[in-house]
Amino acid sequence: MRTASFTSATWAALSSVLYVSFAECASFGFLLMVMVSGWIMIFGGAFLYFKATDRAIEHEVDHTFLELERQAQTGEVHPRVMEPFIAMTMEVDNDIHMLEECKLTIPQLVWLVDYPNVRIQYQALWALSNLAQHEDCRKDIFLAKSREIIPESGVEVLFRIFTSAKSQPALKMEALAAIINCSASADIAEFMVVEMQVLKTLVELLWRQTMYTQFVTMAIANLAKNTVACKELCDIGAIHALMGLVKSPSFQKQKYACMALANIAQNMEHSYSGALMSAEFVDRLIKMSVSNDIDLHVEISTLLRNLSFHEKVSRPHTRPRALTRT
Repeated sequence: MRTASFTSATWAALSSVLYVSFAECASFGFLLMVMVSGWIMIFGGAFLYFKATDRAIEHEVDHTFLELERQAQTGEVHPRVMEPFIAMTMEVDNDIHMLEECKLTIPQLVWLVDYPNVRIQYQALWALSNLAQHEDCRKDIFLAKSREIIPESGVEVLFRIFTSAKSQPALKMEALAAIINCSASADIAEFMVVEMQVLKTLVELLWRQTMYTQFVTMAIANLAKNTVACKELCDIGAIHALMGLVKSPSFQKQKYACMALANIAQNMEHSYSGALMSAEFVDRLIKMSVSNDIDLHVEISTLLRNLSFHEKVSRPHTRPRALTRT
């Protein structure tokens, strides 16, 4: 509002000067001069403002964290102090240089996850979730250490925030989003399964049907690509929990449950195939495969493809009537 008022006043003053300068104010030349001068003022001002405020990416990143440190020393931290940096982490796909600069902040972001300000914690988790979409950043998050007496890896910090009863739901959701993206890395997924033993906790959340169920299913789908994880998931009853989600009315839960089951079906032993390959469940999948939701259709097709490698499934569904097309 202040900028608009200043621009309008300046243009009015410029028009007044032109009015005094021109002998014939009703002429077309006067009108044209007023219009041209207005365009020059607006576009010229915008260009000068851009040049005056244009900063290198390194400067913007450093400014964000220096401002955070300054506010922390005063004892009053503005809740939106990190939002410019958050915006940069959302644009790293289009700028490699920006990605490299943001990667350098990962150790500090992992430390800020335990910062005594919920808003700062939330924004640090948000930034980590955005950066974890890139493989190099996942490794840096994994290698980053907390500043606790017993240092934890970045992934362990994220899982601690997610499972803590003291964490607010918004913090848990962002931590879980970062965990999902990190679990796409094979090495980190193996560490989460073998060292952190996260599967039992995640499967328990599947049975509870909480607000995190859909995203927990996504994490399990990533972890199920690991052979060790697949066997453990079968042992602790994850297949039945995921089959229950396939029958739920939510398309998103159905989609990610099918994704997880497809990864399990690809690696599981025949001794665990009973419920998953029952005729009733496979018939249900075939009926669901005509859904109008393309993403769901893709995941169901992938699951059916992986199940079809098992003779128990492929033989009953190759009868002539199953191949009939209309």
